[in-house]
Amino acid sequence: VVTAKSNKARDALQHRLEQVLETQFTLVRGRVSVLQNGPPVAYPVACSPQAWAAAAPFYLLHTMLGLRPDASAHRLELIRPTLPDWLGKITITGLPVGGDSVDLLVHRWRGRTSAELLGRRGSIEVIIHV
Repeated sequence: VVTAKSNKARDALQHRLEQVLETQFTLVRGRVSVLQNGPPVAYPVACSPQAWAAAAPFYLLHTMLGLRPDASAHRLELIRPTLPDWLGKITITGLPVGGDSVDLLVHRWRGRTSAELLGRRGSIEVIIHV
C-alpha cells in the first residue's frame, strides 16, 4: 500500500506506477488500484496487550495469596496464602484497600507459606488464615 498526501498526488502516483510497471517490469503481472475506503490502518490495539493479559500477573498474585479485600468494612483477608516452590518470598508495599493501605510479607520456608503484616495506614483490619 502506497499513500499520497492528496487525491491529485494519488492520481499522479498511480499513473507513474502504472507506467513503471509497463516499461521497466514487463514480465511482472500486477495492477495499481485505488482503495475506495482509503488505505488500511493498523488496528488501534493490535500490538497492545489485551486487558485480561495485562491483568494476569495481578490476578495470579491475588489468587496465590488468597486476597479478599473488603473496602467498605476496612478489612483485608488472606485465605491460605500459597507460594509456589520457585518463589521464596513476596513483599507488597502500599497495597490499597479503599482509602487504607497495607504492607505485607509473604514467604515460603520448609514447604510452608506464611504471611505477616509489616505496616498499615488507616484503620484497616488484616486477617491472615493459614
